[in-house]
Amino acid sequence: MAQFAGLARLHAATIPGPGSIKRMAAAPVALCGGRSSCGAVAGGGARASRAAAAAAAAAAVGPPAWRPRRRRAGACAVASAEATQAAWVGPAAPAASDARARTIVAVIDHSAASVRAVAWALENLYRDGDSLRLLHVVPPDTMMANGLTGHAASFEGGADEGPGELAARARAGIERAFVKRCVAAGARVEVDVVVQPSNRDVSDAILSHVEHLGAAVVVMPEQRTTLFEALFFQTPAAQRVAARCPRPTVLIR
Repeated sequence: MAQFAGLARLHAATIPGPGSIKRMAAAPVALCGGRSSCGAVAGGGARASRAAAAAAAAAAVGPPAWRPRRRRAGACAVASAEATQAAWVGPAAPAASDARARTIVAVIDHSAASVRAVAWALENLYRDGDSLRLLHVVPPDTMMANGLTGHAASFEGGADEGPGELAARARAGIERAFVKRCVAAGARVEVDVVVQPSNRDVSDAILSHVEHLGAAVVVMPEQRTTLFEALFFQTPAAQRVAARCPRPTVLIR
């Protein structure tokens, strides 16, 4: 019995009482690099101590400030508040077709208004990468055109010339009067000469070729009503084109 009593006294001495347990739980452990101030590992291992230290430091400093993620070269665009704001600042973003090279069609004849129309297109519409197409329609009866309708009389020859000769003469006149000026302005220019069939109106030929070229905009001189048009109550070709053309059309006086 004496032996059992001694063991009981030894066991009671090694077990802390309730008061000492409370004091141990309340005592803070000072962490320094995952170790306590006495040099022993705190919390049951170095890894757990380092995690506790990092958590304590983060709690003291607070959450990190949010910063937009930078986009790597070649990476996909990241949807962010900054990118969304840039997409809506100013006017609406142009369509993909507007960003590509455009075809600008200038319908011309021998008149001074045609020279002004081409100059206006170069100054206000043309940009690097665009294509300027100079379109001229050769009327079927150049004698009637010379006397009554006023369409590009000086470009064509007589009515007895064939379509090939008329087109070649008109092209040579356009190159002398317009192409050199366009090249000097740094524009990429091409000449389109259309010999109109006798049974078609000039405006029909212009509209058909504008559609064929896929023009983004059409510029042409405004025409006065000729004697022939006044007698038969006809509208000038430029006005007919502007009224029917599905593309934006600018008339230059």
